Amino acid sequence: MIHVDFQQDCIRSRTWPWDTVSHLTCDPTDDLESLHRFAESIGLKRAWFQPRGGIMPHYDLTPGKRHQAVRAGANELRDRDTVVAVIRAWRTFQATKTKQLDLEI
Repeated sequence: MIHVDFQQDCIRSRTWPWDTVSHLTCDPTDDLESLHRFAESIGLKRAWFQPRGGIMPHYDLTPGKRHQAVRAGANELRDRDTVVAVIRAWRTFQATKTKQLDLEI
């Protein structure tokens, strides 16, 4: 499932001139290609994908792109608890993947 989190205040910069940012992501059990196809369908470039991003693989969204993602069918994560649940799922998934790689070596 494709998700967008709630808008968060952020610091403006030369590369991000907006006051808020949201994130477009998916469940860790989903194929990331589905996230890329969805992102492309709303006009995001693959080069903007942040594979690690500190928390979970995601695209940053301007307020307008967030609105467009919701209209295109993205699931809105409306509160902190649901966002934390998705982040926790990604961290568990990444830790499990790392352990599997360690066992293969």
